[in-house]
Amino acid sequence: MRTAGLRAVFGGVVLRGSVLAFLLAAPLANALDTETIVQQNRLASVVVIGTGARDDDVVQASGCVVDKAGWILATAHQVQTNGVKRYIGRLDDKSEHILTVVETSPDLDLALLKSADPLPAASVIGDAAHLRGGSALVAITTPENLEFTAARGMVTNERRTYQNRPFLQSDLPFSQGSSGGPVFDESGALVGVVFGRIDIEGLPATLICPINRAYPLLAKHGIAVSNTSPGSGEEIKAIPATDASGTRLAAMRAYNQGVESKTPQDKERLYLAALESDPQFFEAWFNLGVTYGAEGQADKAIAAYRKAELIRPDAVAVQRNLGRVLLKAKRMDDVEACFQRAVQLAPGDPSVHNDLGEAYRQSGKYDRAEASFLKALSMNADYAPARYNLGLAYVALNRPADAAQNFEGYLKAKPNAPDAEHVRAWITQLKTNGKLDKP
Repeated sequence: MRTAGLRAVFGGVVLRGSVLAFLLAAPLANALDTETIVQQNRLASVVVIGTGARDDDVVQASGCVVDKAGWILATAHQVQTNGVKRYIGRLDDKSEHILTVVETSPDLDLALLKSADPLPAASVIGDAAHLRGGSALVAITTPENLEFTAARGMVTNERRTYQNRPFLQSDLPFSQGSSGGPVFDESGALVGVVFGRIDIEGLPATLICPINRAYPLLAKHGIAVSNTSPGSGEEIKAIPATDASGTRLAAMRAYNQGVESKTPQDKERLYLAALESDPQFFEAWFNLGVTYGAEGQADKAIAAYRKAELIRPDAVAVQRNLGRVLLKAKRMDDVEACFQRAVQLAPGDPSVHNDLGEAYRQSGKYDRAEASFLKALSMNADYAPARYNLGLAYVALNRPADAAQNFEGYLKAKPNAPDAEHVRAWITQLKTNGKLDKP
């Protein structure tokens, strides 16, 4: 079986530099207005009502539908209230649904509830890793007597720690019953749930549990995560703190100039200048890795991504880009570790399973590759890269019928793909000869 010349399909190309607006919150490329975000998510917001032995023993909290099969995410401290015997979920359309508490995680202070019947809408699960001080937020909470209240605010500190746990600090309003309320970014994706209100040196702040912490809990129950973290083909949307000054200000200026520069040499020089002012500037390390990677300087790119990884170990984009540099350098053991980490961070994202599958395929571990590609397709049957790469794996496994079927699936998902004619020719060869000649 000759397969030379076949190339893998990834979800996109290597990240390019992003524009960090000087002292302004840079909106997401697909930013929506507040009204649209609220209308898209209002029916996915839930009033969670717990009642005790007596009907007047009532506890009210907020929640968010994360899967239309009936899954609702809320805070554990609200649904673990002593004496509560039953739970009801009320939607904005006035419908009520019997809820069962399926699992609570005291360490995360998160809970998953399940409706007895399907629900009409669910929020898209996002990624809080791109949020910074100044990032815009929209919340829909259901406090007592103020159900389905929408509020707009921003992240005031993305690295707040409370009770030894990481939270996003915000200026969103908070009332009794707001806990568990969904919080969305400017694309309308769910990036967290309201935890509670604290006072920091006399100033009130609302804490938000980042949705990333819920990924393992969601994946455990088969809830797909449509990960929206920066990835290949996307820009990082870094948003600076509004009170930047001194060395941070100098770092942002150099970074912005680097993003706007046209030559790799200027980008490298300016990103290094930004890092000299602020060695913890994640975006500068990341974009420096992109620059080195584009220039074919694999060792320098790997070193830059490793620095970015130390600053933000939960950034899927780092693992994906780092993995691809390592793959190109044929450092296969390191590649697998990188993509396995990406799967842990974003288990519901089909693209990371595709990446891992391709690492296995290029290592000759075709059975593992098949399993990873099938996992990606179980989340999105029309995910073209996984269809294509699974076809390649089946070619190597001498399963021509399965290979042809998946190449057909690839063309169905991408009928106007640049390589469509080549793929059609492969399908004909597989069906006619049971093998592929070198393209």
